[in-house]
Amino acid sequence: IDPFRPQFVRGAGVVMHLGSELLRPRPGTVADVKKKITPEYDSITITDDTPYHLRPHEFILGHTLQKVTVGAKLGFLIEGRSTLARLGL
Repeated sequence: IDPFRPQFVRGAGVVMHLGSELLRPRPGTVADVKKKITPEYDSITITDDTPYHLRPHEFILGHTLQKVTVGAKLGFLIEGRSTLARLGL
């Protein structure tokens, strides 16, 4: 985990943080796997001074601030377990 801080480690997992780049699918874009059509996205940068207001029923892609890697013989699952994650955020 990079960057790693010992205080991020919990009894049943590791605390991860949202990165600063978000992707919002452009309206009306339809994905078609057979035709190799992928949606287009608008990039959004969030900071402490410019947060993003997530609207009801809106879909946003995000990434973790931390980079996580494991050896070739290991696997892992990242799952939201916070109070906000249980609400769908």
